[in-house]
Amino acid sequence: MNRIFGLLLLLLIMGSCATYAQNSLTYISTDKVNSSSINIIHIDEFIQIINENNIKTVFYSDSQFIVQGNSLVYTIDKKGYKDLNSYKLGNNNFSDGESYYLAQEVGLNGQEEVDYYRSEAFLTVNDYKDALRLGFVRKGFNMQRNIHGIISKENMQNSIRYANIAVYLRYYYNWPQQNPYGRRQVQQNVNVELIGNTDLDYLAGTSNGTIRKLTNYNYYIINIPIIEKESFLYYVCKFAQFEGFEDYKNITGIYSVKNTDSILKQLGFRTLDDLIRADNSGIDKSNDYYLTVNYKITKNNLEANSPLIREIENTKQRYSIESVQYAMMLNYILKQPKGIPFSIRTVINKFVQEFRNNAIFNAFGYPNEAIFGQMFTDIPQLDKVIMYNAEGESLYVK
Repeated sequence: MNRIFGLLLLLLIMGSCATYAQNSLTYISTDKVNSSSINIIHIDEFIQIINENNIKTVFYSDSQFIVQGNSLVYTIDKKGYKDLNSYKLGNNNFSDGESYYLAQEVGLNGQEEVDYYRSEAFLTVNDYKDALRLGFVRKGFNMQRNIHGIISKENMQNSIRYANIAVYLRYYYNWPQQNPYGRRQVQQNVNVELIGNTDLDYLAGTSNGTIRKLTNYNYYIINIPIIEKESFLYYVCKFAQFEGFEDYKNITGIYSVKNTDSILKQLGFRTLDDLIRADNSGIDKSNDYYLTVNYKITKNNLEANSPLIREIENTKQRYSIESVQYAMMLNYILKQPKGIPFSIRTVINKFVQEFRNNAIFNAFGYPNEAIFGQMFTDIPQLDKVIMYNAEGESLYVK
């Protein structure tokens, strides 16, 4: 130490005697000095010392780079860099070597992009690059809706990797900061069992009910709540069959799984809820489902009454009737002997007696004279086949 201070004192004396020499002085920052070494702060100054001393060998430890000068040892904190060239290249744009090397691997341009990448959860560099190519990165998009709709088993299987990751990120991944979208189950073994999974049943079983296989249809119902993370959006949109961010952003309607409307149309259902209700009821045809809805009956009653329903449907079509009760009564009347008058009360009593225990009859209630009269008022074309006497409260089939 005394030798160093002596050297500094000599420099001061020389400076006072020859002020012109001050213009050629070099100032180097240091935060640690002892009798044998100096720790340098800035990488450019450390490299300058190496050049001026014609140093060819650089030593290193876990925390420092070290070079031997003529009389002193010079050190600099490594900050995670593996060599001085990388240190110099990364020093201006990155906070440490780890950030620099991550940027080199992924293709990031500065510390801000590195911080973004670390805050997300892209499982591979290729996933990040694909997300960047498809427009999902750094959009700041307000993601508020669920990913909701229907997907075929074939497409589910083809995109199971993305589905696995979406479920993992939504329910099992321990994000760096607690997100405000509800509790997460953190399980250490899910990364192995779910990320590499190929079993659709296992995926559905770990999805907290957000992926469900229909029983009677070869499709899956999807309803996954969004996390406002672009990595999550990338994976879930790939799973939901979107081609890119713009494709997702431009969706309209109530469903956010691509082609849901087309699938529903193909299956003959008006809404996804109708399909789910049909499946829950064990009904595998949309026509049968809507018959149970229109006739207010169960699947079993539909099967038991299929001949009667066909007759009623034919009557509805022939006379442009919407009401099931009207069509059912008219179908019964048209079966009566032609030309024989009946009182309205007699027809009602016979009708009730025949269908008293019928599920369709009971679903719509007992008819009365007023309902019969209203039927002939609402369907004027019945005059061509039935003579109805409102005052006499009678009728006969022509």
